[in-house]
Formats: sequence, structure tokens, C-alpha cells
Amino acid sequence: SGLRVGEAYYPPSVFEAREHIQNLYRNYGFREADLEFQTSLDETATAADIAFRISEGEPTYVGRVVLSGLDVTREQTLERDILISPQAPLSAEALVETRQRLIGTGLFSDVEVEVLEENPVTRTSDVLIRFEEGPRTSLGYGFGYNENDLARVEGEITRRNLFGLNRTVSLFGRASIRGSRFVATYRQPDLFGYNLPTFFSAIYEEQDRTSFDFRQRGVGFQISKRLSAKQTMFFRYNLNKTDVFNVEIPPDDLPREFRNIDLSTVSTSLVTDSRDDPIMPSRGQLRLLNVEVSAKVIGSKSPYVKGFAQQFFYFRLPKKLVGVVGLRLGIG
Repeated sequence: SGLRVGEAYYPPSVFEAREHIQNLYRNYGFREADLEFQTSLDETATAADIAFRISEGEPTYVGRVVLSGLDVTREQTLERDILISPQAPLSAEALVETRQRLIGTGLFSDVEVEVLEENPVTRTSDVLIRFEEGPRTSLGYGFGYNENDLARVEGEITRRNLFGLNRTVSLFGRASIRGSRFVATYRQPDLFGYNLPTFFSAIYEEQDRTSFDFRQRGVGFQISKRLSAKQTMFFRYNLNKTDVFNVEIPPDDLPREFRNIDLSTVSTSLVTDSRDDPIMPSRGQLRLLNVEVSAKVIGSKSPYVKGFAQQFFYFRLPKKLVGVVGLRLGIG
């Protein structure tokens, strides 16, 4: 309940405790649970006893879970996001979280979760989940100009929910007077059946510059694992090859990233986010720890080890202002 013997009596805390206990019962299927409390002072009026009286009612269990409106998406794709199962207590919290997780997949423009009428004999209620699938294909294009590329045109096409399994593939291309760039990416929410979101990418770029020309190719993949509600770990591998030619300046004057070099790197990151809102935070912390290794044993021509850490603190100030303190440390 959150109440502790010996703490100061604070009426709002009692109401919060009542709400907490009532929600706990409803999450165990007691949909009609009602909770009342009574406060009595002692003879000196310096201490108060709080008595809760609970009317449980009869528990309700889940009958069937019916999915409606799935034209492309396979039911097996949604299994880990549906937290309601037949014969389990009908939990109000599970209903809300199921809807949030289904919308969070990005596959649907709308999701409705409805509890149907209870069967008075079996004390079960069927749960109907209605889906409205979102668009699967998106196109983007643009035109531009900058000093390196001069005039350029670019386009991107993204295809979501491949084979109804929540896989996404995206192709991006840019062509200009002095060069081109192509990027292909692929995302899936699992790896070998485990809850490990995975990301693959391939990049090709070439460009003619005033004093040299270069060509870069690279592939990479990333696996992430959610350790808790606030912590996520990432593992990445990248392989990049750069070729420079038609060099008209001393080689030592070339920017470091545009030299003939093969880089093979592995890195791991730990992100901890306890902010109250990821978009407009007003309190909490954000922490990032990253270590990257480039080694000859994995095919790299330029071995190194480097680490980066950053910590942000968010706190409220008067007049609806928010203060932020950021600390950063890099070492290599």
C-alpha cells in the first residue's frame, strides 16, 4: 500500500494506497472489487489507525482472445506483445499494456481492445482485439545542392511488415554531378526466435573531389537487448573499406577518413534512461557508456581502442523551466 507505521499522517497518501490496493485486485481479475477505509484517532489525537475494508466480488478470467482485422500480419508475430492469455485472470493492466505494445510495433494505425460480456456460468470474458493495419510502403524523394556534390537528386523506398513478420527493408539512393551514395537497411524485431531486435546495413559511396577521388564500401549489423524498463544494451559490428585515387595533394594532407584503409570494429553500448518523458523531459537521468575496438585479428588495418561516456541530469526549475547538466568523457 505504500503506507508505513510511524510516518506522518497525510490524507492524499491514504487515497493513493486505496487506489493501489484496488488496482492490484483488479489486475487479478476482481473487476468489481471495492475498497473502503476508515481512520480512527487515538485518545491523544497524535496517532491514527487506518482500516481497509475490501469487497472482492467474484474473479473474472479470460475466455478466448480473438484477433480481428489482420490481413497481412501473422498472429505469431504478435504473440510476445499480447499479454492476455486464456484462463488467466482478466487484468486491467495487461489490457492497457497490450494495446500500448501493439501500437508500438509500428504496424498498425489503430488498435482497440474490448472486453466482451461475461459468461456468468464459467466466469470468463472473451477479449476482442481489433486491428487497423497501417500503410506498408512509403516513398520519399528530394533535390538539393551543396559544395561537394553540386546538384543532386535522392530517393528512398521503405517496405514494412515483410511476409507479415514485422520485417522492414529500406533502400536509399543519391546521385549527383560528382558522385553517388546508396544505403540498404533491414530490420527485424527478433533473432532466431529470441527477443533481440536486429539491424543490418550496407553502404556504397563514391565521390570526385577537387584534389582526390574516393570510394567507400561498408556493411554492419546491430543487436540490442532490453535488460530492464530503463536499460538497453547494444552490440555492433562494422566493416568498412576506403579506396582513394587520383590524389593531387601530399598523402599526409588527406583527411584521415579518406585514406586507403580497412576498418573492422566491434562496439558495445549500455543506455540507461530514467527520464519522465523522452521528448520533453523535466526530471530523471540519461546515461550512455560505449566502448569500441578495432583490431588486426578481425581484419582491421588501423587498431585502436576508445571509449565514450555521457551523463545528463534533468531537474525542474521555477516558472516551468527545466535545468540540464551534461557530463561527457572520451578516451582513446
